[in-house]
Amino acid sequence: MPQSNACPSVRDSLRAKTAAAHTRLHTHPFFAALLHGSLTRETYTAMLSRLLGFHGPLEKELFSAARRLGLESIMQGRRRVPDLELDLQDLGVSQSQLDAFPQARFQPIVTKDKFFGTLYVREGSTLGGTVLARSLDRLLPNHRGRRFLSGHQQDSKLWRKFLEELELAGTTGILPVLLEGAEETFAAMEAWLNGACSA
Repeated sequence: MPQSNACPSVRDSLRAKTAAAHTRLHTHPFFAALLHGSLTRETYTAMLSRLLGFHGPLEKELFSAARRLGLESIMQGRRRVPDLELDLQDLGVSQSQLDAFPQARFQPIVTKDKFFGTLYVREGSTLGGTVLARSLDRLLPNHRGRRFLSGHQQDSKLWRKFLEELELAGTTGILPVLLEGAEETFAAMEAWLNGACSA
């Protein structure tokens, strides 16, 4: 049987490079408890609070970088932080408490390769959240407080659009740094969430 000489796609390369980090996040105490149905309302609120501290500054930097790099069209329809804030408000968190949550810090994204690597992790978490959202039926039977994880109807379409842009970006010779950007974002997310558990 002849050997295939086809090169792996950019997405396949990203999957392979970040597989270990992805697995560790899936077994993180927050997400494991949610999947097993043992997450309390208080712990769920703490989880969303920590996610806001990560995604808030990350989303802000991604939109800023998109403007600097001429990639605004890619970010259309990709705001997630407002849903996260509304979920926390549904859970009884006040605006003053939202404003006081600790926030992660990110270096400015100055190249397209880092932008695509970072956005790959952020957009992948959007689809992963829909799987986690199914485990919230017992905790939140009225569906309030689950916008962020549930996502939106257009998310699958946005993901496919992003993958197309990702493959085009990978053909320009920036794949190594693109992979580095994804690894750094996964590492930052792990460190931020683990800091919540050890606090």
